[in-house]
Amino acid sequence: KPTSNETIPAFDLNVETTVSTTYNVSSKPHSWSFDRHRPVMVMGMPKSGTTTIYEMFRCSHVPNVSHYCCCGSSRDHPPCFGKRRAGTMAECMLKNLEKNRSILDQCGDYTVYAQMDGEAQVGNFSQSIFLPQHFHLNELHDYFPNSDWILNLRPAEQWAVSVTNWFELRMRFRRAFKGSKKSLSKIYNLHTQLIRDFIQNHPSHRLIEINITDGEQAARKLADAFGLDVNCWSHQNKNKRTATT
Repeated sequence: KPTSNETIPAFDLNVETTVSTTYNVSSKPHSWSFDRHRPVMVMGMPKSGTTTIYEMFRCSHVPNVSHYCCCGSSRDHPPCFGKRRAGTMAECMLKNLEKNRSILDQCGDYTVYAQMDGEAQVGNFSQSIFLPQHFHLNELHDYFPNSDWILNLRPAEQWAVSVTNWFELRMRFRRAFKGSKKSLSKIYNLHTQLIRDFIQNHPSHRLIEINITDGEQAARKLADAFGLDVNCWSHQNKNKRTATT
């Protein structure tokens, strides 16, 4: 973590690091008034900085921040386990949709939903990926009509390389989009425009767009929008071939 006199680095695509949930927690508390009835929802695609965003909120002492796991899990990456019926956020949401319940019913009362998508052993999604931030915008809006949305972006071609290099994620995306012949980068750009159009038609949401490849600007945008500590920005989940956050 940089000190107050250091430049916050942009992502280096050639450096290998691993997931880290250990950091020096900032002594500066957040100043934004977080409310579980108006949470922050990260709406970018996976591999677009969700872990980094999650760590920035946690490092800034924001309470009840979720990432990937939910429902009593004490973890933020798989495997998800903890108290009660712990599981992934994706599994909880899918089960609700299958039973015609509200999409986030009993999925935990969080102030920040940093990653809602994921593989889920529910129905056809065991070989695919569940992307509520793309396919279920209306349901998310109905549940939290005043939530703040973060659209975390990176260059589409870089994102496509990251997806291709991340285990079976490319295959899962192809299945999620039902064999679409569009390139991954076009799918990414389609999602970006989808979110922007939705916000235009639903102005009750506040949209904060960040480019995760510009570390300093992204950190300052989040800090200004939510009263976070700018020095809590870091880069998680990189591998030696491509940035994979």
